[in-house]
Amino acid sequence: MKEPRRFGTEQKVASDALLQVAAIATPLLSEFSAWLMAGLGASFALLVANIDSVAKYIYAYSFRWALFWFSASLLLGLLARFLAVTVFGGLNSNEALSKQLAGSISSAKRFSFPAFIHFLFSGLLLPYKCIASSTFDKVKRGDLMASARLTAKTSQLQALLVLGQIVCSTASVLVLASGIKA
Repeated sequence: MKEPRRFGTEQKVASDALLQVAAIATPLLSEFSAWLMAGLGASFALLVANIDSVAKYIYAYSFRWALFWFSASLLLGLLARFLAVTVFGGLNSNEALSKQLAGSISSAKRFSFPAFIHFLFSGLLLPYKCIASSTFDKVKRGDLMASARLTAKTSQLQALLVLGQIVCSTASVLVLASGIKA
């Protein structure tokens, strides 16, 4: 859009919608991912603990490939959980800061926005500083949805990771089942 400032109301409504979808989907995905990791992890822990008994009925190569797919599922699940923390943090800080920042600015006799940005960015580590700087530059250019879009895309990435986790978990079980000695 060539003139993002012209559509301020539309941006605000779209931003709120993106944040609400992320707020609803992220906890559900996070909980499902945790249950999947726990269930599959307990199953494989039981299999590994009884490997002598299991080896009689399942080919070793199938067991190895099943463990590979389980490990991939676990890795995707951990990444999805990490992104959930990021989304939760973004949503909660957005809500808290919007109230607190407006009150602080209005009650201050003099408020230096460049000083605020300097102090804010000095508290961020390098990867987060780059993300915040990029988002802030977009907001300065009139893109009021930059932060909401980042949160929504992170939530969508989490959903894709959970989908990958489901695929890897299913592959793990199928590989294990296909390796049963007849």
